[in-house]
Amino acid sequence: MDNSRSAANGDAPAQTLDARSLSEHLRHELVCEALEQLPSGATFRYIGGQYPIVLMEEILLRYGARLTYRFVESDADHVVIDLTLV
Repeated sequence: MDNSRSAANGDAPAQTLDARSLSEHLRHELVCEALEQLPSGATFRYIGGQYPIVLMEEILLRYGARLTYRFVESDADHVVIDLTLV
């Protein structure tokens, strides 16, 4: 997976989802819904307990080159990713 893409801007995120207590299915659904509702260029911040491999594969497949992302924080039990659709 290509982790080199970066967020389009350094502004504060328009929305934030702390997904650490959500089921995988609900997490995926909420992230996709949030991305669809964002204005072009706005950033959505995802907070999770671990790197969301399946979720990232799903949204990269769904949005392709329209999606940029940036890891804000990442360690063994915490990840923060800014997602932006352009």
